[in-house]
Amino acid sequence: MAYDAVLRMNPRNVFSANNLASLLADHKSDAPNLERAFLLSREFEREAPHPLFLDTLAWVRLKMGHLEDALRIMRQAIVKAPDLPVLNYHLGAALYQSGRNVEAKGYLAKALKSTEQFQGRREAQQLLARTSG
Repeated sequence: MAYDAVLRMNPRNVFSANNLASLLADHKSDAPNLERAFLLSREFEREAPHPLFLDTLAWVRLKMGHLEDALRIMRQAIVKAPDLPVLNYHLGAALYQSGRNVEAKGYLAKALKSTEQFQGRREAQQLLARTSG
């Protein structure tokens, strides 16, 4: 991957680390790849607290089964960028996973109201349907 090459040249490139961690979490959800994604993103909360970087860390934590940690970090991200649809989708998904369907429904609906395209739109629609069902 191109991100691997960039990170070999500059291991502190947070943009490449974020993008690679996000790709691994979305497309390679096995334990070794999730662990790698976590290693790439674990310092974001402290060193790069941009909402999209926080979201990547939280999404990785959610995929690893660390639900409460994921929710805590997602809430930090959403405070900083409450209108970003991907943040609303991820928080809605985490809330759904924790059984908080009413709260999840609000975030999923907000994500889907946006005209902005985001990774996971179809999944957000499916989750919203399940919260209503």
